[in-house]
Amino acid sequence: MLAIDETLVGALDLEAALERILGAYGNLALDEEVIALTRLVTSESDRFPELGAAFSEGAFRHTREAIEGWLRRQCDAGVIALDDPRVAADMLRGMVAMEPQRAVMLGQRRAPDADEIAARARMCARLFLNGCRPGHKSAGLSQ
Repeated sequence: MLAIDETLVGALDLEAALERILGAYGNLALDEEVIALTRLVTSESDRFPELGAAFSEGAFRHTREAIEGWLRRQCDAGVIALDDPRVAADMLRGMVAMEPQRAVMLGQRRAPDADEIAARARMCARLFLNGCRPGHKSAGLSQ
Protein backbone atom coordinates (compact mmCIF):
# COMPACT_ATOMS: atom_id res chain seq x y z
CA MET A 1 0.00 0.00 0.00
CA LEU A 2 1.22 3.46 -0.87
CA ALA A 3 1.18 6.00 1.94
CA ILE A 4 1.83 9.65 1.20
CA ASP A 5 3.82 11.36 3.93
CA GLU A 6 2.61 14.96 3.82
CA THR A 7 5.50 16.09 6.01
CA LEU A 8 7.88 14.85 3.32
CA VAL A 9 6.06 15.81 0.12
CA GLY A 10 4.52 18.95 1.61
CA ALA A 11 7.97 20.56 1.78
CA LEU A 12 8.59 19.94 -1.95
CA ASP A 13 7.40 21.96 -4.91
CA LEU A 14 4.46 20.50 -6.81
CA GLU A 15 6.43 18.69 -9.49
CA ALA A 16 8.98 17.25 -7.07
CA ALA A 17 6.18 16.09 -4.74
CA LEU A 18 4.32 14.34 -7.55
CA GLU A 19 7.56 12.84 -8.80
CA ARG A 20 8.24 11.47 -5.29
CA ILE A 21 4.71 10.01 -5.05
CA LEU A 22 4.89 8.43 -8.50
CA GLY A 23 8.36 7.05 -7.79
CA ALA A 24 7.07 5.40 -4.62
CA TYR A 25 4.13 3.96 -6.54
CA GLY A 26 6.42 2.78 -9.34
CA ASN A 27 8.76 1.06 -6.89
CA LEU A 28 5.76 -0.73 -5.42
CA ALA A 29 3.93 -1.65 -8.64
CA LEU A 30 7.05 -2.56 -10.61
CA ASP A 31 8.65 -4.74 -7.95
CA GLU A 32 9.43 -8.20 -9.39
CA GLU A 33 7.45 -9.99 -6.67
CA VAL A 34 4.45 -7.69 -7.08
CA ILE A 35 4.49 -8.24 -10.84
CA ALA A 36 4.66 -12.02 -10.31
CA LEU A 37 1.75 -11.83 -7.89
CA THR A 38 -0.23 -9.66 -10.32
CA ARG A 39 0.42 -12.20 -13.08
CA LEU A 40 -0.78 -15.04 -10.84
CA VAL A 41 -3.92 -13.22 -9.69
CA THR A 42 -4.73 -12.18 -13.26
CA SER A 43 -4.39 -15.74 -14.52
CA GLU A 44 -6.62 -17.15 -11.77
CA SER A 45 -9.26 -14.40 -11.55
CA ASP A 46 -11.60 -16.04 -14.05
CA ARG A 47 -11.74 -19.21 -11.96
CA PHE A 48 -11.64 -17.41 -8.62
CA PRO A 49 -13.25 -13.96 -8.98
CA GLU A 50 -13.03 -13.38 -5.25
CA LEU A 51 -9.23 -13.55 -5.57
CA GLY A 52 -9.25 -10.73 -8.12
CA ALA A 53 -11.68 -8.71 -5.99
CA ALA A 54 -9.54 -9.13 -2.87
CA PHE A 55 -6.36 -8.20 -4.73
CA SER A 56 -8.02 -5.14 -6.23
CA GLU A 57 -9.35 -4.06 -2.86
CA GLY A 58 -6.11 -4.69 -1.00
CA ALA A 59 -3.68 -3.29 -3.53
CA PHE A 60 -5.19 -1.04 -6.14
CA ARG A 61 -7.86 0.77 -4.15
CA HIS A 62 -5.50 1.98 -1.43
CA THR A 63 -2.89 3.31 -3.82
CA ARG A 64 -5.53 5.04 -5.95
CA GLU A 65 -7.09 6.63 -2.87
CA ALA A 66 -3.72 7.87 -1.64
CA ILE A 67 -2.90 9.52 -4.97
CA GLU A 68 -6.46 10.77 -5.42
CA GLY A 69 -6.41 12.37 -1.97
CA TRP A 70 -3.17 14.19 -2.72
CA LEU A 71 -4.54 15.40 -6.06
CA ARG A 72 -7.73 16.65 -4.35
CA ARG A 73 -5.65 18.61 -1.84
CA GLN A 74 -3.72 20.23 -4.70
CA CYS A 75 -7.00 21.11 -6.43
CA ASP A 76 -8.33 22.59 -3.19
CA ALA A 77 -5.16 24.69 -2.92
CA GLY A 78 -5.70 25.94 -6.47
CA VAL A 79 -2.39 24.72 -7.87
CA ILE A 80 -3.94 22.23 -10.31
CA ALA A 81 -7.37 21.92 -11.91
CA LEU A 82 -9.02 18.54 -12.45
CA ASP A 83 -12.62 17.62 -13.15
CA ASP A 84 -12.15 14.21 -11.54
CA PRO A 85 -9.12 13.53 -9.31
CA ARG A 86 -10.10 9.85 -9.07
CA VAL A 87 -9.84 9.35 -12.83
CA ALA A 88 -6.64 11.40 -12.87
CA ALA A 89 -5.16 9.15 -10.16
CA ASP A 90 -5.93 6.10 -12.28
CA MET A 91 -4.33 7.75 -15.30
CA LEU A 92 -1.21 8.56 -13.33
CA ARG A 93 -0.89 5.01 -12.04
CA GLY A 94 -1.27 3.71 -15.58
CA MET A 95 1.32 6.11 -16.94
CA VAL A 96 3.87 4.98 -14.40
CA ALA A 97 3.34 1.24 -14.36
CA MET A 98 1.21 -0.21 -17.10
CA GLU A 99 3.60 -0.64 -20.01
CA PRO A 100 6.68 -1.70 -18.03
CA GLN A 101 4.56 -4.10 -15.95
CA ARG A 102 2.94 -5.60 -19.05
CA ALA A 103 6.33 -6.06 -20.74
CA VAL A 104 7.65 -7.91 -17.68
CA MET A 105 4.51 -10.05 -17.43
CA LEU A 106 4.90 -11.04 -21.09
CA GLY A 107 8.56 -11.90 -20.64
CA GLN A 108 9.81 -9.10 -22.89
CA ARG A 109 12.06 -7.51 -20.29
CA ARG A 110 13.19 -7.56 -16.71
CA ALA A 111 11.59 -5.38 -14.07
CA PRO A 112 12.88 -1.80 -14.25
CA ASP A 113 15.52 -0.75 -11.75
CA ALA A 114 15.22 2.15 -9.33
CA ASP A 115 16.88 4.63 -11.73
CA GLU A 116 14.51 3.75 -14.57
CA ILE A 117 11.49 4.02 -12.25
CA ALA A 118 12.70 7.42 -11.01
CA ALA A 119 13.18 8.67 -14.58
CA ARG A 120 9.71 7.43 -15.55
CA ALA A 121 8.16 9.07 -12.47
CA ARG A 122 9.88 12.35 -13.34
CA MET A 123 8.64 12.24 -16.93
CA CYS A 124 5.08 11.30 -15.89
CA ALA A 125 4.92 14.08 -13.28
CA ARG A 126 6.07 16.69 -15.77
CA LEU A 127 3.73 15.48 -18.52
CA PHE A 128 0.75 15.33 -16.18
CA LEU A 129 1.33 18.70 -14.54
CA ASN A 130 1.87 20.48 -17.82
CA GLY A 131 -1.62 19.33 -18.78
CA CYS A 132 -3.52 20.34 -15.64
CA ARG A 133 -2.13 23.62 -14.40
CA PRO A 134 -4.87 26.23 -14.01
CA GLY A 135 -5.35 28.22 -17.16
CA HIS A 136 -3.66 25.60 -19.32
CA LYS A 137 -5.63 24.80 -22.46
CA SER A 138 -6.23 21.13 -21.54
CA ALA A 139 -6.78 21.61 -17.80
CA GLY A 140 -9.64 19.63 -16.35
CA LEU A 141 -9.32 16.10 -17.72
CA SER A 142 -12.96 15.31 -18.41
CA GLN A 143 -14.13 11.74 -18.81
